[in-house]
Amino acid sequence: MRRILLSTATTMAVMLLPLVGHAAQLDALTSLNLEIPSSDATFPDGPGADAMNGNCLACHSADHLLNQPKQNPLG
Repeated sequence: MRRILLSTATTMAVMLLPLVGHAAQLDALTSLNLEIPSSDATFPDGPGADAMNGNCLACHSADHLLNQPKQNPLG
């Protein structure tokens, strides 16, 4: 087990060493002015619609979620 941990740590150090000193300097924090479109759309009636309308709409619009492109279920 120690050999695996030591090997992993050494590999990570060798991979990350060239990146030392390349981090961006943070001089000041600035705020972004972001306008988010509003929507009154809700999820259509059906199983789970009340839960979706009560929880998911706090952060996501129904239009955004309902209009996502089809995705491969395996990833």
